[in-house]
Amino acid sequence: MKMKQILMAALACYCAAAMAGDDTLYWFKNETACGPAKVTIRSHCLKTYREGAARQRNNGCPAQEVLIAQPGKKPVKQDLLKFEPLDDDFHMAESMQCLPVSGRHYLVFNLSTGGSCDTCAVSGVMSLDGRWRNYGERWMATSKAEQQAIERAAKGLRDLPEYEILNVVPDDERGRK
Repeated sequence: MKMKQILMAALACYCAAAMAGDDTLYWFKNETACGPAKVTIRSHCLKTYREGAARQRNNGCPAQEVLIAQPGKKPVKQDLLKFEPLDDDFHMAESMQCLPVSGRHYLVFNLSTGGSCDTCAVSGVMSLDGRWRNYGERWMATSKAEQQAIERAAKGLRDLPEYEILNVVPDDERGRK
């Protein structure tokens, strides 16, 4: 009986300690450029990275958006998780590449669930006006000529720089929510 009480007390302490963890979501920003545009990816995440770790990254992000600012144009904002299901198995943008195509530029997002299954990774193509052109296997509001030009240019993606979306720089403009 005494052992059972000790185990129950230990379990209660463990549960209380776990519940005292920081479950606040924070906004993080990731900034880069693509052609004439300044690109900011904002992620709303739990602070999950570990101090002193060799590679820092926040993965627990139920919201991600991209802000695209071009000279002389109104900035546009787009939800990066627009096509994702509202469950635990959603894809999150982990990296981005800038794809030049016939004088225009496109953002190519590499999204992942963090797993290693056949459907755990997808890519999406967005124009600098914030419109999705492709998500996974689906093309959207894209002419056949534009689709073919993007597909031809995408063959050279492995030669282009890849910008990792680590979500470790706090976005002071957005603050805590």
